[in-house]
Amino acid sequence: KIYEEHMSVTEETLEMTYKKKISELEVSLAVQMNAVKPTEDVTQLKVELEKYKKKIEELDLNNRDLSMQWSKLSVELRDKEAAYHAKMSAKEIEMAYLAKQNAEYKKMYEEMRSKVLLEESEVKVYNRLITPEMNRISSRYSEQFSSGKVSSSKSTLKFSRDSDGEMDGSSSSSDEESSSQSRCLRQ
Repeated sequence: KIYEEHMSVTEETLEMTYKKKISELEVSLAVQMNAVKPTEDVTQLKVELEKYKKKIEELDLNNRDLSMQWSKLSVELRDKEAAYHAKMSAKEIEMAYLAKQNAEYKKMYEEMRSKVLLEESEVKVYNRLITPEMNRISSRYSEQFSSGKVSSSKSTLKFSRDSDGEMDGSSSSSDEESSSQSRCLRQ
């Protein structure tokens, strides 16, 4: 009897294990069957795969084009930067030269100005010294002409101002009068 009981329990256990295994396999088969799509889906997947391959090729081509454009732009940018730096260094050199030249001109101007001021002061001193004498001489000659006394040598005294404003006095006889007049005109 123990044997029969044992046999029945074992038979039941085996049957349950068998049914359980069968149901698991059926479920697994159903999942596998659902996972496998029909042939239409496979062809559609192939079409989509080709479409994506073409898209990848287009993107690669675009990427190459953009890389080439980027390279060209980089080269242009470097060239422009080099040209800009060359222009700037040339301008800096020119500015330095002009600053040096300006300093030289300023120095020359100051030297010339000091000379002119010195000469102007000398002219003022000479003018102060000569003016009273010229007034005396011109009044003396005017007195002689008014009294009727004229010298026998027919000398004349001519005064003129030169370009610096200095008085220039010269006496000449009637023979030299024309040459002195031309000299006065030149001044």
